[in-house]
Amino acid sequence: MPEEENITVPKDHVAVATEPKKKRLMVVITTIGTCGVAIIALNTFTGLNFRPAWAYETEQLAASDVLIMQRLEKVLQIQGATSRTVLQLNKGQYQLRLNQIDRQKRELRRELAEWQSRAQGFRDESEPVPSWLRNSIADTNTSMDELSIERNTVETKILELE
Repeated sequence: MPEEENITVPKDHVAVATEPKKKRLMVVITTIGTCGVAIIALNTFTGLNFRPAWAYETEQLAASDVLIMQRLEKVLQIQGATSRTVLQLNKGQYQLRLNQIDRQKRELRRELAEWQSRAQGFRDESEPVPSWLRNSIADTNTSMDELSIERNTVETKILELE
């Protein structure tokens, strides 16, 4: 135990033990203060709003996100229903146009048959077919060809919609 006698105890041993703790505490407080001042300076000069998000704000954001998603789903459902309705209306319009084309072609066939029977009457009497009659027959044939082309176009559009 002679070694214990060689140990010297300072007079103020409590002060020696607390000095490193005080230094650490001051470093922590200084660091927090410096960060706070830096954030305040950034807020002041840049206009950015750096602050902690509180729990109620986070909950409100989550609730508003859920509401937004529900509204978005409703909008998408309405949009889908609207697009299906527009598609059906387009198909209906194209079907009506096909019926109109068919009716016009029937009328043109009747006219063509009438013009051809008149032309045949002229031929039977060995007379020349008048130019107005030949023009009428040619115009009717051209109109029927145009209607056939339009019918093909409308049928293609109907197939594209399906």
